[in-house]
Amino acid sequence: MLQSIHQRFGEKLRASDGEIGHVRDFYVDDKTWSVRYLVADTGHWLAGRLVLISPHAFGPLYPEGKVLLVNLTRKQIEESPSIDEHQPVSRQHEEEYHRHYGYEYYAEAMPLWGLAGYPVMAPPPPATDLKHRGVDAHLRSARELIGYSVEANDGSVGKVTDLLIDGRTWMIREIVVECGHWYAGEKALVSTDKIARIDYEQRTVEVDSTKQAFAEASEPHRTPIPRADESSLAEESSAILAYRIGIIQTTIHKARTIPDDTKAELLTLVTGLKSELAILSKTHHEEASSITRFADASAHEASRSQKNPQLTETALNGLRVSIQGLEDSHPVLSGTVNRFATALSSMGI
Repeated sequence: MLQSIHQRFGEKLRASDGEIGHVRDFYVDDKTWSVRYLVADTGHWLAGRLVLISPHAFGPLYPEGKVLLVNLTRKQIEESPSIDEHQPVSRQHEEEYHRHYGYEYYAEAMPLWGLAGYPVMAPPPPATDLKHRGVDAHLRSARELIGYSVEANDGSVGKVTDLLIDGRTWMIREIVVECGHWYAGEKALVSTDKIARIDYEQRTVEVDSTKQAFAEASEPHRTPIPRADESSLAEESSAILAYRIGIIQTTIHKARTIPDDTKAELLTLVTGLKSELAILSKTHHEEASSITRFADASAHEASRSQKNPQLTETALNGLRVSIQGLEDSHPVLSGTVNRFATALSSMGI
């Protein structure tokens, strides 16, 4: 399912404990065509300060949403490194950002979006030497790319009007090109694999194709972007949930801070949680996603060597709230989530 980047501009952003602003931009790696960061405009909250948010804080993108939910707290975002929209992001800034949130960072291969159908990070490298701490030349603004001229092998084609993102992997798969008068201004979808070069000084995208190929790929203005139905969203949600549950199991299994008896209890509960969430996601995929995210956050906080009581409390409270309203319709799920939260709380975290 491909979605419009342009339609996401201005969308509201909500952290686990309140609104934080709106979507200002997306920073795209033009070498891999992965969305590396969402740029959040914090508005009146932080006096219009711009901050970066990794796709890891979101999970999958769903179409036509009015609010994007961020699995971070307002305090985490407030204390994160700010950026200057008119200055390129440096490697050093990215390292500071990932250190702040506890994400692994590997500049040369990060992020490896899409290799397994979901965002993943490569292992961190040895200490970065100074020659790699400069500007990342491949990190570009999606907002800036919209409006660039498009050149085929045999002449000018038109302008970029949108970028289409895979909501599951956060990869840019196609660009939308509005053809010029030579083809009645219709739109064509072009795979990012066909983009040979981007000239940022001339604001031009060079495509390894012909104008005839653009004509064959064009489609009416009224339907440039496909829409997903509920069944496809449920299937996508189920795959993401299974992946996240696997992450929770791995986090608990490898945790050195969790006693063995508690670890065994938690892993048993997570196995039950997996089957119950699979059932819930068929009819309530957004609720299932929320439960999984808070369970993931809770397990992460429990496994930290240096625990943060405030973040732990936020994660556990979010987990308990996420099942409200489901007690009668899904009593087994409700009981499993409560026992999971209680087991973590009993550790004194």
